This record gives sequence, structure tokens and C-alpha cells, in this order.
Amino acid sequence: MSERSILLIDDDANIRRTLALILQRAGYQVSTARQACEAISYLETHHVDLVFLDLKMPDVDGMSLLPKIHFLWSKMPVLVLTAQPTPEAEAEARQLGAVSYLTKPVDPESLLKTVQEILGETPTLQY
Repeated sequence: MSERSILLIDDDANIRRTLALILQRAGYQVSTARQACEAISYLETHHVDLVFLDLKMPDVDGMSLLPKIHFLWSKMPVLVLTAQPTPEAEAEARQLGAVSYLTKPVDPESLLKTVQEILGETPTLQY
């Protein structure tokens, strides 16, 4: 079991619940935020090892939030999630510092493998 902490930023409650369940079953500590201001407040007061960031949110889009996260926490790995992938959006997200780019819906096995790679953990297939 991992003691790594993950923050999921997504305005869709079903996505937050589903991803949190997958990650919690794999042993991660998971917190969620539904919008940018809530996420920044959480990051200011809690240790986080990885951020999941949705690109489409009502208050601030993920492409705008990504550079702010990296400005405030330069070494914070950010994994971008989107339901509307484009090669241009992926290129922009990576240019802004995203360490990975996944398309919703995400396969649980692929999700956990990606998280483990980002966090430098030995892969396990618990989900």
C-alpha cells in the first residue's frame, strides 16, 4: 500500500468518485476538488504527491490552472485528464508542464500504471 497523496480536480462528481475509488483501492490517499479555487486552497495547506487536472471546468480551465500550479509548486507532477482530446491540447498541456495526458474514460489498469510510473513506484495491478 502506498501512502502517496493525490488531488483530483474535476467538476464532474461521477469522475471524481470513480477515479477516487480506483486510486483508494490501490492504496492512495485521495482528495478531490471541483474547481480551481478549491484546488489551490487545498494545495496551500496539504502535501500532495500528484495532481489530476481536468481541462474543462466552469471557473478556470485546466490549461490556465496548470501554469499557476507549476508557478506555486514547481516540482508538482500534474496528470491532465480530458474527455475531448486533441493533439494540439496534448502538446499545449505538455508544454505547460503536464507529465502525462489521459483521455476519459480512463481504463483503471492504465490509470494505475501511469500513476505508478509518475510516482516512481513498482507497478501493481490492484483496482
